Amino acid sequence: MNKPVLLVLTAWLSFGLAAAAPAAEDILIADFEGKDYGAWKVEGEAFGPGPARGTLKGQMHGDGFLGKALVNSYFTGVWCTTASCRRSAWATAGRR
Repeated sequence: MNKPVLLVLTAWLSFGLAAAAPAAEDILIADFEGKDYGAWKVEGEAFGPGPARGTLKGQMHGDGFLGKALVNSYFTGVWCTTASCRRSAWATAGRR
């Protein structure tokens, strides 16, 4: 077998094996479906009083999040870089 055919065959097999491998299961850290941020500590004005229910006024359309709400740093109408939203620790149900 010559080298170009072997290279194509190797690439094809590698792609096929990678595509067949199951993806790791996502681990939900928080759902942000409540009225406020719950156990998460929010500092600054960027995130507002609670999770946004989708795209905010004046913001480009956003999607790709699960549920009805998300943490959105566009609350004041401009992108803010001096705010934080964090949680000190959480359980992951014994997963690593």
